[in-house]
Amino acid sequence: MVSRTGRRSPLEDPIVRRLVLQLICLGSTQAEAAEEAGSSSKAVQRWARRHPAFKERLTRARELRGSSDLDAIAELLGPSIVEVPDELEPPP
Repeated sequence: MVSRTGRRSPLEDPIVRRLVLQLICLGSTQAEAAEEAGSSSKAVQRWARRHPAFKERLTRARELRGSSDLDAIAELLGPSIVEVPDELEPPP
């Protein structure tokens, strides 16, 4: 989605959307999470209005804010975007 200024929203990147949700689950406000992810609270609200699935996940993240229910948070965030091997090899 291109904004009125002609720039693409950082929220087009699924990693940015996931980061916003993660930060909210960890206790950040929407404004804090958006800023940390390189966006704005208003942009997150616009994205949520235009994308109902994200709006549902955003609502759930707010419900889980500061929660210790790791299973619920993991369910909200889905599988990891980056796979980390069990054993890391030392650099050469």
